[in-house]
Amino acid sequence: MEIPTPELSSQFLKEITNEFSDERKVGEGAFGIVYKGMLKDGTKIAAKKLRETSPIHDNQFKNEVGSLMKVNHRNIVKLIGYCYEIQKKVVEHNGKYILTEAVEKLLCYEYISNGSLDKHLFGESSRLDWHTRFNIIKGVCEGLHFLHKGSERPIIHLDIKPSNILLDDNMVPKIADFGLSWEQCLLIIEITTGEKNFPNREDIIAKNFIENVRRNRTNIVHISLKYPSLDTNCLQQVKTCIEIGLSCVQTNRKDRPSIGEIVNMLS
Repeated sequence: MEIPTPELSSQFLKEITNEFSDERKVGEGAFGIVYKGMLKDGTKIAAKKLRETSPIHDNQFKNEVGSLMKVNHRNIVKLIGYCYEIQKKVVEHNGKYILTEAVEKLLCYEYISNGSLDKHLFGESSRLDWHTRFNIIKGVCEGLHFLHKGSERPIIHLDIKPSNILLDDNMVPKIADFGLSWEQCLLIIEITTGEKNFPNREDIIAKNFIENVRRNRTNIVHISLKYPSLDTNCLQQVKTCIEIGLSCVQTNRKDRPSIGEIVNMLS
């Protein structure tokens, strides 16, 4: 890979993303846009260009870079470089043009070719079998456990949801997008049931979603209707995953299992 150094210039990133062109855009979120970059040797990378209005402050950006550059795990998207560059910029203010400084901030990751988990779970062509779903659940939990316990200092991911889980060519899950939003605990349930939760500010829909799962998805008979081809052991895996997911959304946080306990239950 022809990444010259972890600290990259904005000019280099413009060159490999064709000036951040629309045809290179592969994703967009509240805080930035992700572009596909092509190196001279054919290697692809993902360059996330943070918006100037992003609430991710300089210290938060530097902390994220410092922590994630040291993380190396098969279930976590690898951060391979970053850009933090102060540039002069002419802007209009009260009818006058003034020279000011703007900070260009980008994060560069390994490129994951198979897209995000939500497209595979909820898309029209979704056909994930149980074996694949279970391996995705295990992989995500093992990645989270590494972030909590295996890295130099604990890293807490604040937005675990299907759109922040990427899948490689072998359907191995990779956790992406750290520390940019709120905490989400329904991922295991969504992967297991294939049903999407649509939370709102009052969390009414989320509560209904959980109650529906609790009523209809913890019974082996109902599970066997969802997965008619599974044997007894696999049906028990499904039941265990649903029970784990429900335990993760208990009202009292003290009653929720740790990620280490979840990994042991899945094993």
